[in-house]
Amino acid sequence: MGKRFFTIFSPFFIMFSVLTISCDSSKKNQTSPSVDPPPSTFSCNGSFLAKDDRRLGYDILNTTEAGSFNDNLTLATAMGLEFLSLHLHWDSIETSAGVFSDPSSALASLNSVATAYNLKIALTISPIDIPGRATPADLSGVSFTNTAMQSRFNNLLDFIFTKVDPSNLTSLSIGNEIDCYDWAGNGDSPADYGAFLYNTKLHLLSHASGSIVPLAFTGTMEGLTHGVLRDMGTWTALAGIVDVIHVT
Repeated sequence: MGKRFFTIFSPFFIMFSVLTISCDSSKKNQTSPSVDPPPSTFSCNGSFLAKDDRRLGYDILNTTEAGSFNDNLTLATAMGLEFLSLHLHWDSIETSAGVFSDPSSALASLNSVATAYNLKIALTISPIDIPGRATPADLSGVSFTNTAMQSRFNNLLDFIFTKVDPSNLTSLSIGNEIDCYDWAGNGDSPADYGAFLYNTKLHLLSHASGSIVPLAFTGTMEGLTHGVLRDMGTWTALAGIVDVIHVT
């Protein structure tokens, strides 16, 4: 599968307004800067690219004050929405060793929404994030190359797939904005994490029942294109392991 680079944007409207500027007669003798009047018409003469396999999706961040979730989702799908994204930390699902729960029924609920509206889910499960590790407490400080760490994460994925149909996923991203993670400060290395990603991919392939889930990681545009780790080829090496890169 070829690599695909994409950024997830929230849908938005751009509103143009014309400001009417009035002048106080008491200030008529003051010098005012010259302001060109706004154009009477607006036209866009750009050319459009073929959609190809690009998809339109958005993050769910909070509750809107206008309309219900279902009403807004119906409106968004009418505008071309094709997927929703969900971000969860590992330790929000595995709350203690071997104990799993679906936080606020997020996994099952979004899976139901995806099925009902014929949408997909871009799922991110993070062992690491900008603030630090998000592994269960008993795995704090355990290397990502440790077999117990990998086994526990594989069990986590098995639980997730009891809540989410793999065929509903566009991709599964392991880690959020990993270029901003303090590797040295947490006693980790990108090389160890690369091995973790590789073994996770093997588990996904063995788990697949007619639907192979593309593996991903998420990084920032700034971090992936600048800095020491970029210059060392770190992100290029990790890109060779995954199928998709999520860019924020």
